[in-house]
Amino acid sequence: MNKRSIQSKQKFLLLKFLKTILVEILPYSGRFDFVLYEKDGRTEIPILAIELTEEHRTNENRIKCDQAKELICDTHDFTLIRIPNSYARRYSHIKEILLRYFKK
Repeated sequence: MNKRSIQSKQKFLLLKFLKTILVEILPYSGRFDFVLYEKDGRTEIPILAIELTEEHRTNENRIKCDQAKELICDTHDFTLIRIPNSYARRYSHIKEILLRYFKK
């Protein structure tokens, strides 16, 4: 088996695994609040996801959804930044978070 077919099989298994997780854990929505992409030719590669979150998560479905989003970001090697809902309209705060991220 050559390297390309091994990578294809690994990608297929990963996508199958993620599909199972998304169906079981994210029954209603698997969307991020914001995603920043980097353009590579015609392809857009996600580099950063931003989630607005409540201070204290008690809803079990919400907690599972958050865990699935973390897994998706970890698996695809892009950053997930959580911002409390109370900061959603504090644009200078969000700007500072983004500036710190891009200075890395």
